[in-house]
Amino acid sequence: MADSPKTPLMTGVRELLKTPKPETQTPRFAGIRNLIQTPKNTEENEAEETETLVALSDLVKTPDVSISKAKNMLLLLQDSQKLLHLQECHSY
Repeated sequence: MADSPKTPLMTGVRELLKTPKPETQTPRFAGIRNLIQTPKNTEENEAEETETLVALSDLVKTPDVSISKAKNMLLLLQDSQKLLHLQECHSY
């Protein structure tokens, strides 16, 4: 009788063991839900993709042998700065 699930003691234990559901109406959860459900419009996506593809194509192009090593190093530095700028823009 004491171990019966109908006794008040077992009912209380069962209530204690239930895991609480997270509060989904808080502003934080609402913000996360909006971020997940709201897609960017296609113009923003195309602009970002174009910008990224241009930067990547600049980075992977082979160095021109007719240009001096110093000039190639300068171009490489500029390209890496462009890439860092892109990463900063997309991290927000």
